[in-house]
Amino acid sequence: NQALEANTTAGELTAVGNSALQQNTTGYESCAVGAGALYAQTTGYRNQAFGYQAMLACTTGRNNLGVGRRALYALTTALYCTGDGEFSFGSVTTGDARNTGLGYNSGVSTTSGTNNTAVGMEALRNNTTGSNNVAVGKDTLRLGTTGYQNVAIGEQAGYNMSTGHSNVLIGHQAGFANTTGEKNILIGYTAGGNVTTGSDLILIGQNCEPHSASGYNQFVVGNSLTGVGNNVSMILQA
Repeated sequence: NQALEANTTAGELTAVGNSALQQNTTGYESCAVGAGALYAQTTGYRNQAFGYQAMLACTTGRNNLGVGRRALYALTTALYCTGDGEFSFGSVTTGDARNTGLGYNSGVSTTSGTNNTAVGMEALRNNTTGSNNVAVGKDTLRLGTTGYQNVAIGEQAGYNMSTGHSNVLIGHQAGFANTTGEKNILIGYTAGGNVTTGSDLILIGQNCEPHSASGYNQFVVGNSLTGVGNNVSMILQA
């Protein structure tokens, strides 16, 4: 079945499936389970691939883990990546990437972005070069492309974030419409859900919003509370 077909002197290898580790020559301490898993590895080492064509293109990459159909599919020489789920971080290719994905299509479009964590179905789905993002929950930061240093926790939190950066979004659909806003802290169910380009906002509470989608420098605390203007603080008293 052509598994380990090209192997020369390497040891500590496990290959199960048609063409698994087929091109390996001197790579070592690797495990490939599934047809085409780690197919192109030559001298890479300490890679683990489980699933059909998982880490198919890896040549000299090392210390990577791909679990699921075509997980880490395009990775060639990248290091320290984990893709657990079908197509997870399937477009990462090279570099000291250190991306971690868990879930179907998590981080699937990421090419050169690094130090990203995507947990949930299609979390960080469209990210390409953005780095240092944390997305936890289904569709979190889904449309982000080059945004960086964002933390989004909760289903569809930061869903439309494209190039925004340095945001903390916690709660279902928190910061849902935010595209380019930066340095926001939005906490609560749909908190700041209507913000698009607003920046330097602190909104805490269910349905808490600034006075406009492009507002800035506002501190608003309270459920269903809306700010009254820029550079104004509001706290709803119990």
